[in-house]
Amino acid sequence: MQRNKNRSNPTDGKLRSLVNLNQDEYDSLYLGFDELIRKKLSLYTLKGRIRLFPIEEEQINSSLYGSKVKLDFILMYLKENPNQSYHGKMFAISQSKSSEWIGYLLPVLEESLTKMEVMPQSGYSYKPTDNQSDYLLADVTERQVVRDVDDDNQRDFYSGKKKLHTMKNLAISDQKGYIEYISPSLWARGS
Repeated sequence: MQRNKNRSNPTDGKLRSLVNLNQDEYDSLYLGFDELIRKKLSLYTLKGRIRLFPIEEEQINSSLYGSKVKLDFILMYLKENPNQSYHGKMFAISQSKSSEWIGYLLPVLEESLTKMEVMPQSGYSYKPTDNQSDYLLADVTERQVVRDVDDDNQRDFYSGKKKLHTMKNLAISDQKGYIEYISPSLWARGS
């Protein structure tokens, strides 16, 4: 398998726009992510099976070699939302391997963000705190969902505005861009 030698470094502005983090945020996320992904790789295979004998170092012929490549891979996938074939092509891997890596890396990223205490909370009521920011930003976002086969049910999820089947969430963030609250998902109901 060939590696893309022209791949961006994390300090490259083009990559930062693809992962939506500044250099300090990327570096602090990388520290936690690196530790957790090394631990997971030593104990579990890419298919999620427990290794009979833990490994010390990642094999150099890994389809996504190195923690930074893995972090770039999952952050770009989440930010850009490409199909897996396209995303795999960007990293010179197959669609099936891309799917395996996404399933393998998402829990590690979630655990890293949780340890950093920046993982958005979902499904609870928003209660302002005493040390609240000067202002909050609130916006509703629509996420595409698969069309239901039941004709009556699929009408609840159809958004006339987006011309897609969607779910809505209200998101509240502070002035630094940290998400303070995400509402439970709601049907689009013909909006």
